[in-house]
Amino acid sequence: MKSLQYICLAIATSALTLSAHPSAAKSPPATGDSLNRKGKLTANKVDIDQAYAHLRLGDKLSAVHDWRGAITSYSRSIAHNAMCGQTYLMRAAARQAIRDYSGAISDYTRCRRLEQTNSAALWGRGYCLSKINDETGAIAEYSKVVEMYPYGALSYLRRGDALAGFGRNKEAIHDFNRAIELNSKNAAVYSSRALARHATGDTTGGMSDFDEAIRLEPKNCSYYCQRGYFRSKHGNIRGALADYNHSILLNRHYGDAYAGRGLIKSDIENSHSNALAEFDRGIAEAPQSAICYDYRAYEHLMLKNYPAAVHDFNMAEKLHRDVSALYVGRGICQYNLGNYKASLADLDKSIAMGLECGTGHYYRAKCRLHFGDHLGAASDYSLACKLYPAYVKQPILGLNTYTGVACVDKTIDVLGQALRQLQYCLMKAFGR
Repeated sequence: MKSLQYICLAIATSALTLSAHPSAAKSPPATGDSLNRKGKLTANKVDIDQAYAHLRLGDKLSAVHDWRGAITSYSRSIAHNAMCGQTYLMRAAARQAIRDYSGAISDYTRCRRLEQTNSAALWGRGYCLSKINDETGAIAEYSKVVEMYPYGALSYLRRGDALAGFGRNKEAIHDFNRAIELNSKNAAVYSSRALARHATGDTTGGMSDFDEAIRLEPKNCSYYCQRGYFRSKHGNIRGALADYNHSILLNRHYGDAYAGRGLIKSDIENSHSNALAEFDRGIAEAPQSAICYDYRAYEHLMLKNYPAAVHDFNMAEKLHRDVSALYVGRGICQYNLGNYKASLADLDKSIAMGLECGTGHYYRAKCRLHFGDHLGAASDYSLACKLYPAYVKQPILGLNTYTGVACVDKTIDVLGQALRQLQYCLMKAFGR
């Protein structure tokens, strides 16, 4: 699973290792000032020692995910010694963890200026650029690492993941193939290629890659969850449940497995109560599992328990803000609760994040109509029908003059079907 938390922790861990190296913050001679590589005066010994103390405190705070406390410590370290690239790297990783992407990019850039061969800074910049939808800039950063390390399998894996994130799955597969040529024992590459192959319709190749990833790392619970999701998607429910159960057997605190089982209970078995029980257990075992909160929120939404759904969406947002489907779901809840301004704000945000969702436009049309924006509402309704044609049979009362649709087909549960699709979209958002 390549979620935001996974990537943040990976960068932070590599940065911790680097900053622990003596050369990262080595104290200068006992007296006088020291010279940096360009011959300019740097801080004296007292400043260096204080900088190192704040750096180590920041490392400890990062290790327990106190990111804001860590940022404060790293900033104090930089105030004493602005020439240590690793401190910028660590502060960037902490800023990235709280989704301050602009601040993180700035710190990664400063680290790169001080340490031009630091691949972690390039990877970090690339990731943050991807989060602000700068596709060209993100791929360029990953490509720089490939140029620096053309025989490094990890270079191709990271760029491949970035390409897949932008939907460029064929190019991603090319990078994954190269990574496997360089190191055929890295299970993560097979997992990534499996996801890309599934995205291109190569189900057989994708399943084969998941099998290989599991063979190489039989105790990695995330690979079983990934395979379980695609097994359920292609109708192999028994196999999917076996994978989710095995994942929980390996790690009972892995929330994704409960989320997967809950989705089967809801979608396949049509049992909302059993689904809620799975999500409840997932949250009890993994309180930081945003996907369990999101899934439970959608389950409450389908049951029209809007206050409970809003609560869960709020919890999910605290844990993982970069999920556009979250804001659609909460926007629908707020609309049904009569909180039209809050609803419009959420729907605007989901659409601004690039989610092409007919339901988002449908409910934004209803919000705009409430505020008297008939033309804007008609435009959104038109887009909703284009993205999700079933909405043609669900015209919005008051827009008949603008849309030409006069009757509602009440035999089709359009919203229910649309919410189910959004629930599946969450899988992609969390790195499936």
